[in-house]
Amino acid sequence: DHLMKQVPTHVAPEYDPMIDPYTAYNKPLSISHWLQTTTVEEDIIIILDPDCAFINRAEHRVEEGSPIAAQGYYTFKEKAGHEMDILKHYCRGICTHFDPVAVPVMIHRNDLERLAPLWLKYTEDIRADRQGVNKWPIQWNDNKYVVNRIEWVAEMFGYVLAAAHLGLRHEIVPLQNVPSVNRKLSPGVPILHFHVPVETSTKEKWGKTDQTAGWKSPWPVPAGTDEVSARMFTALHDAREALGQTERTRLGKWGDYYAIWLNPQNETEPT
Repeated sequence: DHLMKQVPTHVAPEYDPMIDPYTAYNKPLSISHWLQTTTVEEDIIIILDPDCAFINRAEHRVEEGSPIAAQGYYTFKEKAGHEMDILKHYCRGICTHFDPVAVPVMIHRNDLERLAPLWLKYTEDIRADRQGVNKWPIQWNDNKYVVNRIEWVAEMFGYVLAAAHLGLRHEIVPLQNVPSVNRKLSPGVPILHFHVPVETSTKEKWGKTDQTAGWKSPWPVPAGTDEVSARMFTALHDAREALGQTERTRLGKWGDYYAIWLNPQNETEPT
């Protein structure tokens, strides 16, 4: 985004959309590229989605071989459930345990260097079966049977499979509050994860995919709005006050947006 010159940023290649237009490849692909092409000095790496915001310091201790992560939307408790069927199908007898984890993840660099290429590989394996003779059973990609369709959450299952392949076990830790899901702020929890629409006590709504998401959200926060949602709206307001609006990201003006991203102050090259 337009803060790229202020925040250290690694630019990774895009997954070839002619092979597969699945945008969530960006996570395992960019992490693999970053680890393989740069010298990463930090021992502990936090994996987040773009719809995550820090509201507290992350004070957790992480050791090599013992990553921590949030609980995913799945539990894998049912041996015969569709989610377990997906995992067993792609791990092909290699794995003995599947951790029901999702971002945020805190992991040692050495573990991530082993895991990231497998994460990408398993994601590709799953996506390859969207068509052809090995096409997914219809239940895996139908919300009547599963919470999230495999066509979208392939990379989440790719991560779980990669960790299981390596025998890498996670401790599940409360790392996030989710607006509209959690109502009260958990003390010390570092992250807000706003992957679902957020609503005030007066039924005003904001969602990350709204065309106006970068410049319009409820403010001031109406009395009676739950703690987590109120903290989310306050964070949005404070971010805009400090950093400015981001309306160009959602209004179809990508050419102008990238021009400003690369040259935010409209600087001219010295002659």
